[in-house]
Amino acid sequence: MCGRFCIAASPGEIETRFRVSVPPEYRPSYNVSPGQMILAVTGSSSRMVEWGFHTGGVKRIINARIESVHEHPVLKEQFTSHRCLIPASGYYEWKHERARRVPYYFSSQSDPLFALAGLLRRCSSGCEAVILTTGAMPPYSEVHNRMPVLISLTDRREYLSGGDIPPSIVLKMHQVSSRVNWVGNDDSSLIEPVNTGSEQLHLDTG
Repeated sequence: MCGRFCIAASPGEIETRFRVSVPPEYRPSYNVSPGQMILAVTGSSSRMVEWGFHTGGVKRIINARIESVHEHPVLKEQFTSHRCLIPASGYYEWKHERARRVPYYFSSQSDPLFALAGLLRRCSSGCEAVILTTGAMPPYSEVHNRMPVLISLTDRREYLSGGDIPPSIVLKMHQVSSRVNWVGNDDSSLIEPVNTGSEQLHLDTG
């Protein structure tokens, strides 16, 4: 799954790279969590939306499996006609090691900015979004068996227009501080390796 991510880009960087106007409410964040307002890009525009589809109960849907999205009545419609891009600098995932969960940070090997594939839905407060996930490839699967569907900036228009995007982003990952576990922590130290000897893993997914 994808339960936390980072977007460290300034409004100007996003406007230049995605070619959209960014709403004044946007703020960079190193620790974006479900329920918060996130930036979603749709074609030539962008807006702030709530992360997670409300289900009528306490829990919300924050991720949708791309393998089964066509089988879900609500998500099928969104996947067909309500796609969006969620700008990101990287995302976090947790590895189970005995009795503890160890956080890792994943980012692009070649580009400081990419997008998470998302779906939009209108709600009473405006719009809400979910992030699409797919099965993780080795070595990422050593941390978690799922990962977000990643869209490079060169593929953004094809995804938004309904195309199928093959993985094309080379990732790196490293262990980070458990400070990321608390949503109130939000600073650049969250994405730094826990020590200079932290292993960097690379995989070309193209």
